[in-house]
Amino acid sequence: MPPNNEAEIDAASEEAMSVDVDDCVIGPDLNTHRALKDPKIYRQFIIKKNGLRCIVISDTIAMVEERHEQGNFDEDSGYESETSSVMEDEKDAKDAGGEEDGDEDEEYQDEEAGIRKAAAAMVVNTGSFYDPLCCQGTAHYLEHMLFMGTEKFPKENEYDAFLSKNGGSDNAFTELEYTLFHFDVSQEKLWQAMDMFSQFFVSPLLRPEAMERELNAIESEFQLSKNDDGCRLQELMCHTCGKEASEHPMGKFSWGNKQSLKALPEANGVDVIGEIRKFYRQFYYASNMTLVVIGAYSLDELQEEVVKYFSDVPALPREPSSLQMVVEDEGTFERVVHSPIKLFGMPFDSLSLGQMYRIVPVRDKHSLTITWQLPPQVDWKAKPADYIAHLLGHESKGSILSALRAKAWVTSCHAGVGSGGYENASSHALFSFSVTLSEEGVEYWSEIVATVYTYIGMVRHHCQSPCGLPSYIYDELKSVQDVAYQYQDEPSPEELVELVAEASTCSYLPADRLLDGNSVLQAFDGEAIKVILDGYFKPTNSRVDLTSSTFGRETDFNSGSNDDNVTMEDTASPNDGADMVESSRQKFGEPTQEPNFGTRHWCEDIEAAVLTEWEDLCLPRAAPKSSLLDVPPLNPFIPAQLKLKPLPEDDARSHPLADESETRVEDRTHFPAIPSAAPESHLPCLVSDTNGVKLYHLQDRKFKRPIAELRLRIVCAGGNQSPFVRACSDLFVTLCKDELIELCYQASTCELGSNISIDDIGFPIRVHGFDDKLLELAKEILSVFFSFRDVEEEDKLPSSIKAGRFEACLEMLLRSYRNAGIQASRYSADVRLRSIRPTNWSCIAKAKALEGIDVASFMRTVSSMLRQLSIDALLHGNVTLADAKDTALMLQKAITSPTSSILPREKFPQETLIQLPLSFAESYTIIAPTKDATESNTAVEIYFQVSKDDLKKRVLVDLLEHVLYEPLFDQLRTKEQFGYQVSCGARWTAGIIGMSFRVVSAAKSAKEITSRIERFLLEYRDELANMPEETFTEHLVGLAKTKLQIHNSLEEETSQFWYEIAIGRRDWEVHRNEAVSLRGITMEDLLTCFDEYFYPGTEDKKNERRRITIQVIGTGEEASSGRPAIESAKIGEEVDKMVATFHKTTGGAVWK
Repeated sequence: MPPNNEAEIDAASEEAMSVDVDDCVIGPDLNTHRALKDPKIYRQFIIKKNGLRCIVISDTIAMVEERHEQGNFDEDSGYESETSSVMEDEKDAKDAGGEEDGDEDEEYQDEEAGIRKAAAAMVVNTGSFYDPLCCQGTAHYLEHMLFMGTEKFPKENEYDAFLSKNGGSDNAFTELEYTLFHFDVSQEKLWQAMDMFSQFFVSPLLRPEAMERELNAIESEFQLSKNDDGCRLQELMCHTCGKEASEHPMGKFSWGNKQSLKALPEANGVDVIGEIRKFYRQFYYASNMTLVVIGAYSLDELQEEVVKYFSDVPALPREPSSLQMVVEDEGTFERVVHSPIKLFGMPFDSLSLGQMYRIVPVRDKHSLTITWQLPPQVDWKAKPADYIAHLLGHESKGSILSALRAKAWVTSCHAGVGSGGYENASSHALFSFSVTLSEEGVEYWSEIVATVYTYIGMVRHHCQSPCGLPSYIYDELKSVQDVAYQYQDEPSPEELVELVAEASTCSYLPADRLLDGNSVLQAFDGEAIKVILDGYFKPTNSRVDLTSSTFGRETDFNSGSNDDNVTMEDTASPNDGADMVESSRQKFGEPTQEPNFGTRHWCEDIEAAVLTEWEDLCLPRAAPKSSLLDVPPLNPFIPAQLKLKPLPEDDARSHPLADESETRVEDRTHFPAIPSAAPESHLPCLVSDTNGVKLYHLQDRKFKRPIAELRLRIVCAGGNQSPFVRACSDLFVTLCKDELIELCYQASTCELGSNISIDDIGFPIRVHGFDDKLLELAKEILSVFFSFRDVEEEDKLPSSIKAGRFEACLEMLLRSYRNAGIQASRYSADVRLRSIRPTNWSCIAKAKALEGIDVASFMRTVSSMLRQLSIDALLHGNVTLADAKDTALMLQKAITSPTSSILPREKFPQETLIQLPLSFAESYTIIAPTKDATESNTAVEIYFQVSKDDLKKRVLVDLLEHVLYEPLFDQLRTKEQFGYQVSCGARWTAGIIGMSFRVVSAAKSAKEITSRIERFLLEYRDELANMPEETFTEHLVGLAKTKLQIHNSLEEETSQFWYEIAIGRRDWEVHRNEAVSLRGITMEDLLTCFDEYFYPGTEDKKNERRRITIQVIGTGEEASSGRPAIESAKIGEEVDKMVATFHKTTGGAVWK
C-alpha cells in the first residue's frame, strides 16, 4: 500500500535501509519521494567490490500475486515475514490515527489477481558521442554484439530463447551519452535471467564471424530509418552544425552503417573489431553503470542476488580514453561526475547560426522549425526551459498557434527541449519551436517566425515588469504536475526499470530524487526564465529549417538517377514534381546533399534586414492587440476533487484464487494458479439499454485513483458505404478535432485527454483522465460533434466552424492520404487488410472521391449519415452508478434530435471478411512496388486464415506464435540476416483467427523472402514434432503467465473491456478464460493445429491452406528483383485493381 503518512513512510524507509552493509554502501532513501499511489519499496546501494550503483525494487504488487499463487513461502527466505512486517507497520500507522486521503483503504480491499513479471535494466554511461572518429557507430554496433553470446553462455540465441520460453522479452537502445539494456521475465526465472544478463558486462565473446553478420543488421536498421523525415532533419542539423566531429560530437554519425563501420575504416587501415573491443574496455565498467532490478522478492533477497551476479563486472576501465569520466568521491552517493562531453560546449558554430535551410522531404509535408542553442538544462527544481515551452507551445486562445491558425498558415505546433541526446546533452540543450504548415503557410514562413519573436518579446515584457509573469501560470503547472505524479499510472516492471535507469544518468539529480526529480516543479525562478529568454532566444542564436514538398520531394529529384532499379515510371510525380524541382533549382540553385541520409537542402543567410526586424520584435514590449497574442488564460479543467467515491454498501467480495482442486493441472505442477471468476459486480454491468444508448459501467476497485475512462462509439448506418462517404467521414472527424483544439489542449494540460476517430461501424470517442471534469469535457466534444447534424441550413457548416477551416482541414486530410503507406512495411499491412476486408477503402480511392468536393456536398453527406444513430458506451473508473446514469442521460440528450432517429441494433453495419480459398498450390500473391521510389526496403507478409473465433483455436494460434517467434527471428534475422524486421503474430480480424509472417529487408528479394518463410514452416515441423515435453510445458506456462498478467493501469483494463464491447463478444475475463483453456492443450493439439493451417506439406502430399502473400518491393539493389514497372502516379490505382481482382478470384466468399 502507498505511504500516506509519515509513519508509513518511516516503515518503508526502515525496510529499505535494513541490510548487512559489509559488501555494499547503502544510498539515500528513495521511498520518501515515491508517488502517493506507489506501494513498492526501493533501495539503492553501491557494490563495494566494483563500484556498481544498484537500485532494487521490491514489487509488493507482484508479491501479493505470488502469495496468491504459491500459498506459503519458504520460511528461510525472509520473504513473507518481511512483506508482512511492512504491511503491519502500515496498518499500525493507520490505527494510530494517521491521516488518509479519503477512506479508500477501508473501502478498497479488492486486489487484482494475476501475475506480474520481474525486470531489470542496465544503463552504461556511454553512447554515440563517445564513438571513435575512425569508426563512427561503434557504440550502437557494440550494443548489438553483446546479445551474441558470452563465455559462460556461448550460444548466440541462448539468452533470447530463455526469455522467450519463459514469457519474457528483451531489447536495448543506444543514446548519445548512454546505452540501455533491459529485459523482463517470469518471477521464478529472474535469477537465471540475471546470471545470463550479467555476463554481457563481464565476458562477451564479440566473435568476428558474428560481427560480420550483425553489421548487416546495423545496415538494415539504418535503411529502415533512412527515409524518415525526422531522422533526416536531425542528421542534417548534425552535418551543418559548423563543427567537425573532432570539434564537437554533434558532428559524428551516430547511427552507423556499412559505410562508416566497414568501408571507410578498411580504406583507412582501421581494425574495426579491435575498435569495438577497445571501446568495451574503455567504457563498460561497473562505476560507469547503474543496474535497476524489480522483482517479487524482499529487498534483502534482491540485493543478495544482485551482488552475487554483478560483483564480477570490472570496476574500472581496462584501457584509457580521452573521453573518460572524471569522478569525485567515487564509490559514494556524494560523488560528483564531470562528463567530458560538457567541455565541448555549444554545438552550433556562430557561422551556422542566423541561417535558413530549405529541405526536400520524402513525404508530402510542410514544416518550419526554429532552433535555439542553450546551456545544459540542469535546474531540476525550477525547470525554466519547460516553463518557456509551456508558454510558447500552448494552444489555447492567445497562443502563437491560435493566431497563426486564424490566418490558415499553421495546423499544429510543438515547443521545448526534446528528451533525446541531441537536444538534451551534457554540453548543451536545443530548444525548438516547430509548426506544421499549410501550403500557403510555406510562403509566409518569415511572418510566422516574426510572430514567434513577437510572442517572445511579450513574455520578456512580463518578466521585466514589476508584477512579473502571472502567478497562476506557475501555480497551475505545479498543481497539475503534483497530482499527475502522485496519481500516475503504475508502469509495467520493464517500463519502470527503464525510467529509473534513465533518471540515474541525470547527474544533476540528487541521489534521493530519481523518482520525482524530473516529473514535478519544485520552485519558480523568474530570474532563470529571464536569463534564458534575454540571453539565448535571439535570431542570431538560432537556425530556421523549412521543410516543404513544394521544393519537390526526394523521389522527384531521382528522375535522372543512374540506378537501374529506379525507372522513369517510378519517379514521375503525381503532383507535378518535376516542375517543382525545376522551379526550386531556378530559385535556389542545385541542392546540396547530406552524405549519410542523402537529404537535399539549400542553405542561405537570412537577410540582415529580416534579422534586424526579428531582433526588434523580440525586445521586451507588450504584444499589439492586432497580433491576437496573450499569455495562457486560466484553465477551467484544473481538477478540484480528487477523493475516491464510496463503493456500494453491498459490494461483493471474493477470494482472488479458485480452490486448489480447480487449478491443479495434471503433470504440470508449474502451471500458474488461475484466478476465480470475478463476481458480476466487479465486471462491467449494463445500466442503460434504451432509446439508442447502451451504456456499461464499472466502478474501479483496483487502481484507487481519482481517474475515469469514458469510451463511446456513435454508430451510424452509412458511414463507410463508399470511398466518398468514408472520406467525408474522415473530413468530418478532422473538422471536429480542429474545432476542439483550444479546448482539448487546455484539458490535456490537466491530464484530461480525448480523441475522436472513425472505424467501419461509426465514430469512437474517448475521454480519459481525472474524473472531476471528465463529463464536462465529454459534453463539449459531443456538442461540436452533433452541431454538424443540427445545422439550420443543411448545406452550410455549423456556425462555430471558422472561415477557411474547411479548406485547411481538407488540405491536411488529402496530405495524410498521400503519405499513407509510404513505408514498405505499412503498405504491405494496408494491402493485406484491403485484400480481406472489401470495405477497407484505399487512401487513393478516398482522395479521388474528394476531388471537387464543396461544403454543400460534404454537409449533405454528413447530415444524411447522422440521421440514424445509436451509441455504445463504457464508463469505468472512479465513477458511481449514479454517475453512469447521469452519463446515459447526457448521451440520450445528445443523440435526440428532431432531425434524427434511433438506429435499430439489427441495422448496425456489419464487418465482413473475405474467406481466403483453400489451396494446395502456391499462395495467391499481390505484388506491388513501394509508393516511394527511394524506399530501398522490400516487405513480404504471408497471412494465414484459421477459422471463426473459437476459444481453443485462439489459444492454439497464440501458443504457436509463442513457440515460433524466437526460432523464426533467430534463423532468418540473426543467422541468415534476411532483414532487421522478422516476426510472426496472431491476428484476430472481424471475428476470424489468423496468423501473419512478416519480413522487411533491403538485402533479399521478395521471392527469396517468401520462399524462406515457407521453407521455415516446412523445416520447423520436425522440431515441433520432436519438441521435448519440458520445452513444450515451458512455452505453455510462459504463455499462460502472459495471459494472466495483471493490468498495470485503468487504461489497460478499460481497453480490454472496450475491445470486448466493440467486437460484440463481451467476454470480460477473456485472458483468464484463455488461460483455463491452455491448461488442457497438449502437444498433439499444437501439432495438429500447425499441420492443418500452416504446414506446407511435402512434395508428395501438399497441404491445403487459406493464405495470401503480399509483396511490396522496394528499389534497393538486392531487394528490387521483381519490382513491377508502374508509373508512380498510378501505383495506388493499380494496386486497387489487383485487390479487386483478388476479390473476384474468391468468388465473393465471406465468413459468416
